[in-house]
Amino acid sequence: TDIYPCHNSNGEKTTYNNYIKSIEITADTAKRAGKDFWCCVQTCSWSSSIRIPNEADFRWQLYVLLSYGAKAFFYYIYAYRQDNHVGMCVNKDLSKNEMYNISLRTLQEIKRFEDVYLSYENLGAYSHNYSDEVPYLRMDNPYKGYSPVTEIVCEDPLLIGAFKKKDGSSYAFTLVNMSELAHEKTAYAKVKIDGKKVIAYHSGFPCEIKPVDGYYNFKLTTGDGIFVTVE
Repeated sequence: TDIYPCHNSNGEKTTYNNYIKSIEITADTAKRAGKDFWCCVQTCSWSSSIRIPNEADFRWQLYVLLSYGAKAFFYYIYAYRQDNHVGMCVNKDLSKNEMYNISLRTLQEIKRFEDVYLSYENLGAYSHNYSDEVPYLRMDNPYKGYSPVTEIVCEDPLLIGAFKKKDGSSYAFTLVNMSELAHEKTAYAKVKIDGKKVIAYHSGFPCEIKPVDGYYNFKLTTGDGIFVTVE
């Protein structure tokens, strides 16, 4: 499917109100049918109501989709089209531009932990601090009872994707900053985790982390996400 969230209204950045709900419906349908969830990622604009994504917008889409177990991404990018498409990653003379570099960097980040991610099965996703101020975080079927995460302390909205090892007893989860992208707000989350070994893949690179006063600390900049394994 293709679900494109990066909109604008009167020159202000906005987010498609039914973004998470649309992903949830598609991911749940694929799961029931025993099919992989594949999704196109918005990477350009074709209308005055659609903005050209920046790097934070790119990364945010990827981690949101990972939270629902996406197995493949297709970047909605054209080379050069003589119509209303703007922001493509290749110029009219076929030279590559900064949009190409952004799409490549974000893809490389995900590829760094691809094998680890694919060794886990997605159980579903749920939210923290959903409110009417972030309507795009609304979901109808949140996952409940994810035992490895016992407490989250964060004033900002978050998306948590729940995973279990396909062949083993370990768990994993994603943590995504769901503050409105236009606000450029960094989220600080303190998480209690029931596990002996916790590895966080920030920017795709693994790092074993330790709790401080019983909490694991995560800093998520605008549009940022992280994949965490728990043993």
